[in-house]
Amino acid sequence: MKITAKAIKDLVNENFEDNSAIKKVADVLRVHDGEKLTKRLIPELEKVSGSKVTISQRYDMTYLRFDGFEKSDLLIGYGKNLPDIDADFFIDRNPADFRGADKRNAERNLITAKDRSALAKALNAYIKAREDIKNLTDYGKPFDADEYAIMKMAGIKE
Repeated sequence: MKITAKAIKDLVNENFEDNSAIKKVADVLRVHDGEKLTKRLIPELEKVSGSKVTISQRYDMTYLRFDGFEKSDLLIGYGKNLPDIDADFFIDRNPADFRGADKRNAERNLITAKDRSALAKALNAYIKAREDIKNLTDYGKPFDADEYAIMKMAGIKE
């Protein structure tokens, strides 16, 4: 199978992270800043997130659990009791779902056609080299007895 620049483009596009639902959750929390977190807020969070939401507490930390985004638990506060809502705290303590996703998407937007072509070419060369190495080190082949040492030398196996 030959890897093409279009296949790379399709892969990158499939990996774009849609964090719009979690941003809507943060918007709802911002409206309720300073209020005590209670179960009454769950229906509103479920509506904007499109996911089943529960409140869970472990080790003096409170999380919002979203069963729709890969079963995410997002920290919303500390303490034995339910915390006061603080949207900024929610965003700051869950960076992978906010700034991290935005940063990764921005990086994906910077990938050029030249970059995709270069990666496709490198991947095809890697696949070919891997096949060539296998053909020389497989059972009954010239380097069969030294396969593991050769792989270690190449940094392929430790």
